[in-house]
Amino acid sequence: MIPAAQAVIMSSREIAELVEKQHDHVLRDIEKMLAEINHPKFGAVDCAAEYRDAKGQMRKEYLLPRDLTVTLILGYRADLRYRVVKRLEELEAQARPDPVAMHDHLNLETADRSARAL
Repeated sequence: MIPAAQAVIMSSREIAELVEKQHDHVLRDIEKMLAEINHPKFGAVDCAAEYRDAKGQMRKEYLLPRDLTVTLILGYRADLRYRVVKRLEELEAQARPDPVAMHDHLNLETADRSARAL
């Protein structure tokens, strides 16, 4: 399980690119989905963010956790859903700690404790 601090998040802009839709159409789909879910945990405000476009203007986007990303794309064509799922898998792999690095870290901690005990 991925810790909350490393939870996979996908932006509405990245989703739009992957599913070959205009960003404003993806925004509309997200807002419709959030209204249909109508759960206090989810709402447009909870996922809303802003980014600076190429002209320097602030624009709206949504940052969706994995469950909302998957819920959103269920309404899209299978080939487009597949692209998003593969991207989510990439993001999850990046968020996972490297087992070798973790093993090395544990070895260093053990060595440090042993050195202090002497």
